[in-house]
Formats: sequence, structure tokens, C-alpha cells
Amino acid sequence: MKYIEYCKKLTGHFQKDIETETSIVHLAKIFSCSDRYVKTIIHSLHNQGLLEWRPRKGRGNKPTLIMHQTTNDLFFMEACLLVEKGEYKNAFHKVSFLEKHRQIEFQSWFDKHLGVLKSAGNNDDVLRYSFYKTELQLDPLKSISRHDRHFLQQIYDQLVEYDSHSGKLFPKIAHHWDTHDGIVWTFYLRKSVYFHNHTELTSKDIKYTFERMSPNDQVRKMIKGMNIINKHIIRMTLHGINHLFPRYLASIKLSIIPMKTHNEQLYRLNDAPIGCGPYQLVKHTDELIRLDVFPEYYGYRPWLNRVEIIFTPEDYQSSQVHPFSVQTAHSSWEESLVEEEGADYISINCHKNGPLKEKKIRKYIYHHILSNDFCLDNEVVANSFLTEKSANAREIGLNEEIKAMITDFTLTIAVQQIRPGVNHEREAKVLQNQLEAIGVKANIVIINMQKFQLNDVLQKCDLFIGGVAFSDDLLLAAFSSIQSPDLFIYTFLNAKQKQIFNTNLERIKRSTNECERWKIYYQIEDFLKAEGIVKFLNHRSHKIFKPSDSPFENIELDSNGRVDYRKVWKKN
Repeated sequence: MKYIEYCKKLTGHFQKDIETETSIVHLAKIFSCSDRYVKTIIHSLHNQGLLEWRPRKGRGNKPTLIMHQTTNDLFFMEACLLVEKGEYKNAFHKVSFLEKHRQIEFQSWFDKHLGVLKSAGNNDDVLRYSFYKTELQLDPLKSISRHDRHFLQQIYDQLVEYDSHSGKLFPKIAHHWDTHDGIVWTFYLRKSVYFHNHTELTSKDIKYTFERMSPNDQVRKMIKGMNIINKHIIRMTLHGINHLFPRYLASIKLSIIPMKTHNEQLYRLNDAPIGCGPYQLVKHTDELIRLDVFPEYYGYRPWLNRVEIIFTPEDYQSSQVHPFSVQTAHSSWEESLVEEEGADYISINCHKNGPLKEKKIRKYIYHHILSNDFCLDNEVVANSFLTEKSANAREIGLNEEIKAMITDFTLTIAVQQIRPGVNHEREAKVLQNQLEAIGVKANIVIINMQKFQLNDVLQKCDLFIGGVAFSDDLLLAAFSSIQSPDLFIYTFLNAKQKQIFNTNLERIKRSTNECERWKIYYQIEDFLKAEGIVKFLNHRSHKIFKPSDSPFENIELDSNGRVDYRKVWKKN
């Protein structure tokens, strides 16, 4: 709206819908401009319908002005126009100046711009919805949260894909793979796979993706060497037999990236992620994320042409009611509670010199950690990383005579922190209180999981409290978690415990029978509990919403409002 600021000045001098005498000279004083420019401004505002200007014929007859808007009206209109231009941050700032009832009115108007809509001009199907501002890590190797993984799976693809329903691997970038001995693995790549920067994917990109992993990464440590056979065939040789190896390659962290951009400079993945997935990141600012379908995608093209996630104030998210809203917008929507695989847990450091090296003291403390106290609403007590095992598990009794061995000592609790404000500090305070109840003092230290030094934790911390949510491949997720240096289970073992642990890990890697693998894995968990090393606390739950009567297919929303854009489509 042209000259909107001048119109705002008028609202301080003229009441809405009341005809008032005025003059060009008077308006020039209000606007602080020339008489000639006043005529230009008034003519424009009149044509926009913001006011009515009525010149009156005859000497001495003053013109009259009728305002059609108040200051609030103008702020409202400005905010609406900013939304239509995609300037959301400025729009919400304008609305903050409005009275509460006008803010609610704006939210109602804003909701009509959300949902699955047809874009102007090209008639594309666009999903637009509001979400709270969150920091994303779009470098696959550095992804740490569900939000990160949600966006990464839209932008990138991996060599293979794990299907949780069938429990099998399916081709992705690699259309075939094989091995004769579980040590040498050959991967055959699809032809004509292109990255978002329009360069063709080759074996060199696969090699580069793996080589950029940390030397301490589990997968990197498995690989003895990689040989490029030709443009579309790459061979990987492992240090030992591992029939689980291809399943690791379905991980989001091993999303394939190009070696270089067109200018031959290594790009910053977090600012400009370039994958070969079905969607490409077009815009990522402090007000929205925009994903556009990648027209050269080698796989099935998604039905949605574009996705826009708008960062809005919190009250905007609770009011929206569109087909992908996490609110139960229709009575027909079905709501269910799903327990997450993975768990919060406490691991006890057997590596550090101190009282917890003594198994009896360790077990005494272990049995006085009461898992029920850690559970919030919709959480259940865990006795395993897997919910099925927890449901059937039973605790072993405790010999109270061990209490006499407790002396005056202070323990240090390390707390897992994913990012500022997202940590297990609450759980650490519960643990601190439980230890105090049995005469053990404890300090709490927050550990930044992106910057911690492993040796510092090993030498200075007695307990670690954290949690992990499993991916679809439950066996691989469990197998990887108990070995991960970030989760402080394997790293907290003493030399004798590691020897027993490693023997069982090797058995899993050599086995080709899934039932046998699970049996061995549960033996490892039972060993960790019997040694007083890992105390499982709770399984978290989240709500799932499914519309039972909707034109949209493949919609399944969790409590964080995430839906897999790749799979959604609409019936006529």
C-alpha cells in the first residue's frame, strides 16, 4: 500500500467514518511536506479506498475528508500484505501492535493461507504450515535431532533404504550389492542420478562421502579400504566379517553428497545442502524454510510440488486447522499413543578409578535408582532399549548388607545435552535426590554432545544420564547405540567387561540369522544390567494422528507435527 505511513498520520487527526473539514495547508503540516505533494498522496490514498477526499466548489468552501481506516486497521492490512509477499517476520511484528481481538482475527485470516493449496500462476500443489523456530543441522554427519533427520530425509538419499515393515533393505542409489565372505562388499550404482547442483553422481562421490567421516566413526572404523571399479561400481573391504554392514549404509548420516560445487570449492552443508533427494532446499531464513520438488530426481516424484514451513509465534501453531495440523481438526481423526523404541538410561563408569569400580557398591547404587521416579505422563518404565523386552523384564533382588560399604564420597553425574535447553538435567536432579537418600552426594555437569572431550568424561564423571531414540532398523540402532562413544556405555566398561562385550558383538556381526542376532543382543543387555553398568529408566511416548476420512493419503502426524512430504498424495 503506497503512502501507508502518511495514512497512519491521518488516523491521529481524523476519526473513522466521520466527515471532517480540512485543507491542503493543514494536511501539509501533518505530513511535513509541500502542498503539491499532499495532493499526490491524498489522490493515491483515495484511489486505494483508504479514505475519501471530497473537494467542495465555491470560494471559502473547505474540502472534507472521511477516513475509512483506523491505525489498527492499517496495521492489520499491512500485515496481510506482508504475508502475501512472504515477509512473515515483519507481518508478525506488525500484528504485535494490535489489540488482542484483532490479533486473534489476524490468526484466523492467516490460517486460511495454510494447508495444501494451489499456487498462483502454475497451479502447483503447495503445503504451507506454521512451526516454531528451530535450529537445524543440515550436514548429515552432524545431525543430532529428530527435526534434523526429518528435513535431511527430504533432501538427501542413501545407498540403500531400510523398510521397517518388512525388515529388509531396498535399493536406493545402489540398485544392487553383494558379498562372498562378509568382508568384501560391492555396490552397483544407478545411472543418471543427479545432485541438486545438476552434477551426476558417481563412485567418487560415494568414496568422498565415506572419507569425510571421523576416523572414530563406527562405520569408518569398519572399512579397511575403498576401490573405485568404474563410474558406477565401488568396492569396500572391511577389517572383518560383518553381515550387518549394508544396513549401516541406510543411515541418514551416510547421505550421499557431491565432492564439490561448480566453482570447485567445498560448500558449507549447513547453509547450502546439496543432495540428490526428492526435494531441494530453496530458502532457509529466520522466517521460513522452503523445499521445492527436484525435477531431475531419479526416483518416484513426490505429489507435493513445494513445502513451506513458516516460523510463527507459539499461539499461531495451536490455532491452525488444516489437513496436516497436529490438532485433531475433525472428529473423524484417530489419535493413538505410541511408545518410542530406545530409552532414557543411566550408565555407570567402571573405567574410572573410584568407588564404582567395586561391583558391590555399583550394584547397590544401581538398585536404589528407582525408574518410576523418572517417568513423566505417557512414559513407562524401561528395562531395555526395546519396549517389548521391557514389558516382560523383571528386576533382580538386592542384598541390603551392601549398605555398610557405602562411605562418604561424592560422585559426578554427566548430563547429555543435545543443544542448549534440550538436555536431561531434570532426570539428573531426580538421580541426585535418589543418591542423597542413600547417603551419596553428587554433582551435576552438563555435557555439550557436540564439543565434549571423551577422556574428560571418562576420567572425571562417575555416571552419565542420557537417552536415545531408535531409527526404524531396531537391531542396528540397538547394536550401534551400545557401542557409540557418545552414549557412554561401551566406553565406561573396564578391560574384562570389554572382552566379554566384544566377543558377543563379533557373534552378531558374523551371524546371518536375525533371530540369533536378537538373542545375542539381549544377552549383552542382560550382562550390562547384571554388572550394574546400565540402568534403563523410561520409554517415551508420542501421539499419532491419522485422519480416517480424508482425501489425503499417507498422512501420519506425530506430536511434533512432522509428516513425510515424499509420500503424501491426494485423491480427486
